[in-house]
Amino acid sequence: EDEEVIEREAPDLHIAQRLELQQRAARPLAALPPEERARYLATVELKPVTRRTITDPKVLGHELERIAAQGYAWVDGELDPGICGMAVPVRDQAGRVVAAISINTITGTLDEAGAKDRFLTALKRAAHDIRSQTSASGHA
Repeated sequence: EDEEVIEREAPDLHIAQRLELQQRAARPLAALPPEERARYLATVELKPVTRRTITDPKVLGHELERIAAQGYAWVDGELDPGICGMAVPVRDQAGRVVAAISINTITGTLDEAGAKDRFLTALKRAAHDIRSQTSASGHA
């Protein structure tokens, strides 16, 4: 079964959830070549997690194309109704996406434009620094 446990902690609360590949990896799918993305979307059953989760493969396909073109992903309430966030890819020296770096906050504190203004440059710089450090140490 393709799932992993994600733990969230709050001062007086501890929650663990099982997340399917769709829920934890939808945005990294944007890094796949278009034909691989299309194959995945043609076979996957997209299940709602919140009322904002994208469950239509065609809509998700368009969203993934947009993410790939703009170089970052923005989510707001799709996995957790109270969380929004922005992520950028971390690439190896060959240009393949090997990880992502993100920042998350409480829904309603920032919209996509505000997060872009506030965090996108720093996220891209961090991703670049990770790429540079891993290639300098021979790990990429």
